Amino acid sequence: MRLTYNSLSLPKLQPGRLRNLLEAADRLGRKISDLEIERLPLSVYGKEDVGKFQRHVEEAIRKYVHILAWLEFPEYSVVPDVFVDYGGGHGVLGCLAREAGFPCVIYSDLFEGCADDARKLAESLGLVADSYVCGDIQAVAAAMKSKPSNWATLASVNVIEHIYDIDDFISTACALSSGPMTLVLSTSANPLNPLVVRRHRRQHSEWEFTDGPHKGSYPMDTLKAFCSVRRDIIRAAAPELSASEVESLMTATRGMRKTDIENSVLVYRQTMVMPAAPKDPTNTCDPLTGSWQERLLDINEVRQRFGACGFDVRLMGGYYAGYGSQSMTRTLSKAAAYCANYGISLLGSQGARIAPCIMFHATRGRR
Repeated sequence: MRLTYNSLSLPKLQPGRLRNLLEAADRLGRKISDLEIERLPLSVYGKEDVGKFQRHVEEAIRKYVHILAWLEFPEYSVVPDVFVDYGGGHGVLGCLAREAGFPCVIYSDLFEGCADDARKLAESLGLVADSYVCGDIQAVAAAMKSKPSNWATLASVNVIEHIYDIDDFISTACALSSGPMTLVLSTSANPLNPLVVRRHRRQHSEWEFTDGPHKGSYPMDTLKAFCSVRRDIIRAAAPELSASEVESLMTATRGMRKTDIENSVLVYRQTMVMPAAPKDPTNTCDPLTGSWQERLLDINEVRQRFGACGFDVRLMGGYYAGYGSQSMTRTLSKAAAYCANYGISLLGSQGARIAPCIMFHATRGRR
């Protein structure tokens, strides 16, 4: 099947459901390919983002088919009544859910500009979501109070590695539905693949110690080196501290946002006790927004948090896309990706160790 990675990559869905999803994906792919992006009423960043998607539309749509297929597994007699596209960016995943017939689609993103672009793109595709929520998971929960759900689903792509408080996110997300619920959370920050880990630790060091803009920077990102931002916050909160105290606090507060840094400084001033050193050697976040920079998550901690909420969790390896600017390199890249992806599927849970990304599939049945 053209829009799947391989025959082993998808869950065992009823043939009719899978066919409906693949047909919806094919229709959406054609709609996106036909877009005249420069004529869309999007921001400059929005046009760039959608343009990237359009240039690799088949590979990108394939990823979204994979996510929505797993969202519908295990199957019940009806389709999920609510789908949340969390941290949706350009919103194409939500558009696919709408095209595939999900009764209620809720888009969310922290940034108003992204939400505005997503709505305009969806309007141009004729696939507008029911709600556009600007905010975090708490804002989504507030929006869903007026839409009680018997079977909710939530998906995110390259979002969970940026969430400041992952425990709060999981506990709140797991409470969005009173009945069955499925979450599919995909991240390219794969802590099981040594090559991915090495690349991400280099990125952490770059953002921590070097001023930006960096490769992959978003308009909302802090441009100053994170350590310098924390140093400024500490000096403003306690100007009487010595240079060595400021440096020690700056090091100990890596991975904290501004309010927590200020609280740590207050505790230090009162007790002379430094905050505990970060567990991870390089993970760091933007002190002004709280957004982690490609955080390498502790998989066991994520499993335990879902387990405490009554969810079963399956960890799966994600798949490679075959990109290439030239015809020959694209052909070779697709062939290599095809072989690697079959290996990931055949290896089962161990496939994550050679995968470019990972996916958490968390489910809770009827209560």
